Amino acid sequence: MKYISGILLFFTAVFLAFIIMPVGFVYGIIKNILLFKGKTLTLAINSIFYAIAYAIDQLGNVVCKFLFDDAMIKKEGYKFGDPDKTISYVLGINKEQNTLTGFGHLLVAILHCIDPYHVEKAVKHDQKND
Repeated sequence: MKYISGILLFFTAVFLAFIIMPVGFVYGIIKNILLFKGKTLTLAINSIFYAIAYAIDQLGNVVCKFLFDDAMIKKEGYKFGDPDKTISYVLGINKEQNTLTGFGHLLVAILHCIDPYHVEKAVKHDQKND
């Protein structure tokens, strides 16, 4: 049983996520609408979306580790897969070390269009929290 606990926990977490997360998300938005008004409401809802995006970023770093290692970084690069790091952080470290592949550079450029210096800020933010 000890050897399959990770698998059982995974399927339990996925099952609960599909049931509870949508309810919790809608509940949080409604509660913020009732609690806040105007600019404060916008900031509160933006912070919810930012936190969710950050968590998805960390999840993607773990789930896509092998794909991202092969597609976005050179063999000697800083590897994906740490659940406490984001995809953006790993891209930023590899940008600093000049170990990004062409696809890695493309993703960094796309992120830069959405949020200038995104991967650099991710590295700085993570180092500040260490």
